[in-house]
This record gives sequence, structure tokens and C-alpha cells, in this order.
Amino acid sequence: MTLWAVSSFRNEADIATYSLRAMARQVDGIIIADNLSDDGTSAAFSLQYAVPVIALPWTEDAWYQGARMRELGRVAAQEYGAKWVLPFDADELFVAHDRIRLLKELVAELEPGVDVLRCAWYRHPGLLPFPQTNPFAAMGWRAADSSELDKVMYRYAPDVVVEEGNHGVRGNRGRTVSGLVECHHFPYRSLAQGVNKTRRGESIERAMFPNSTGWHWRKRLTLLREGGEEGLVAELAELEFTADPAAEGYVWDPVYPADTCPRVPCPAKHVAERA
Repeated sequence: MTLWAVSSFRNEADIATYSLRAMARQVDGIIIADNLSDDGTSAAFSLQYAVPVIALPWTEDAWYQGARMRELGRVAAQEYGAKWVLPFDADELFVAHDRIRLLKELVAELEPGVDVLRCAWYRHPGLLPFPQTNPFAAMGWRAADSSELDKVMYRYAPDVVVEEGNHGVRGNRGRTVSGLVECHHFPYRSLAQGVNKTRRGESIERAMFPNSTGWHWRKRLTLLREGGEEGLVAELAELEFTADPAAEGYVWDPVYPADTCPRVPCPAKHVAERA
């Protein structure tokens, strides 16, 4: 059973290499749409990884993520033999819930008739001060509960449609199973990166979607335009970052693979508070 991951990277230089190293442990191959990056992200695609990493140029500026993931899934299946497809974002890490099996091992053990795995989606807050090394390893704190939304991985079929945000698929005829896979999300690594991330949300406006699609991006774009960077930074600092994650109820749950980059130990004061 062959599992390939597909994604679209745009200006993710701070995490691109770490993201690909982690995903390369889990799957049999990776296809990336290099979507107009101008910050050095593309350099990550020429490095050596444990599995093939195929980078394809993508010049569409509008945010049609679902269609893009569907096309990359088709390439993975028809050109590289993928049986299962995992759509992911650069700022996400996927792991088996048991933390023992690799994802490619997990899908090989699935019962016949399972076509979709729903992945619990956990948010990791930004840290103050900002991590100076691998953000995935440093940002080990996550929300205690998963989001109401899930992420998905699916058995490839030509008529499968990937929903926006990779939160669902349509067209699979088999069973959907939850509880086997987790997705950990690291959306904000510094305030400057958060401002740049918000600016990239303009690509949603160029897509012909209702305002309910990408509403959180649209809200912060409006704040940026009306209140300037100062207003946006103030909101990001208040809502997306923490200086004391234990006190705010976050759970220490580092998921970056230890054999790829040494894990950062839980700060001593937080160990004492949680003991």
C-alpha cells in the first residue's frame, strides 16, 4: 500500500525543510506545488530526504487549494503509483495516534473498505519569546482539545474531490474512520511571519469563493488594512501567542520526530507546575 503526501508551499522558508524531513519519515513520496515563493522556500526542495520529493512549479495566484490538492493527488496516483493520498500544509505535522506506527505502515494495515481517515486537528500556539531554532521542535505545547474541524487522508479514486482547507473529501464510497491519525498545526511562529501569512490571504480574495470560505483570513486582512500592522500584531500577540503555555491550559505534547531533530525538553518550571 503506497502513501504519498501532497502540498502547496508558499513563503515557508522558516519551516519548509523541517516539514519535509518530518513528512518523509511517514510516507513513500512527496509532491509539492512550489507556489510563487520568493523567500528562499524553494531551496528546501533540492535537499536530500528519505523519500522522493517532487517539486512542481505552480503559478496560479488565487487560492484554489481543493482543486490544487486534487490535481496533485492525481499526479501522485497516476504517475507515481500512490494508493493513498495525504494532503498537508507546510505548517502541519501528521502522526499516528499511537505514536508507534508510521503512517505508511498504518494504511497498509487498514481493513478492506476503509477509504478515508479523519485526522484530529490540534493547534500549537506561538511562543514568546519566539523560537530561534526549529519551530516544530520548540513549540511542543498544544491545545488540550482538538478543533471542531478535522483534516483527512484518503484512498485515491479519480472522482474524489478534496474540500477547501483539506478538511474533507467527497466521492469515496468506502468507510470513514477516525481516531487513528493526528494533525498538529503550527500556524504562527513569529509576529513578522504572522503578518506575512495574513498578507498571503489576499489569494483567497482572488478566488471565486463565498465570504464564508477562509473567513478568518478575510477578517485579519480587513484588520491589517484598517488598523495597519500595529493593530494586526496586537491581535496576533493576544490570541495566537503565549508566554506561559502551562498556565493557559496547553498540554506538552512534542510531535517532531526525535531522530530528525532533538526534541526540546519541557521547561523545568512547567514540569514542576504540572507534577
